[in-house]
This record gives sequence, structure tokens and C-alpha cells, in this order.
Amino acid sequence: MAENEYKEIIRELADNGFQGGIIYDGLIVFCAEKAKAKKIITSNPGDFTRLILAFDLDIEIVGI
Repeated sequence: MAENEYKEIIRELADNGFQGGIIYDGLIVFCAEKAKAKKIITSNPGDFTRLILAFDLDIEIVGI
């Protein structure tokens, strides 16, 4: 991810009311989207699901 993409994603997350640790999850989500991932496996499905829904992304969140 380029520096300008990183900054843009953080700005977009903040503009949508996300703050704190979920910003890191947001970076993961947008990297997964860029890589065309179909699934994210996580022990924190709640935050990832919030992000997927907020940004209308087509990535399945699987909790472990």
C-alpha cells in the first residue's frame, strides 16, 4: 500500500466515525479488498463486520 493510500484510508475511516483500534482493522480490510480477498478469518468478527457493512464490501468475515 502506498503512503497516499494509507493516509486516504485513515481519513475515510475517521470521516465515517471510526476511531481507536478499529483503524488497524480497517487497514486490514482495505488491504484485503485491494488484494481481492474473499474472506477474513479473525477472533474479532464484530469490528470487521462493522467495517464491511459501513463500506459495503464483498468480503466474508469468519470468526474463530
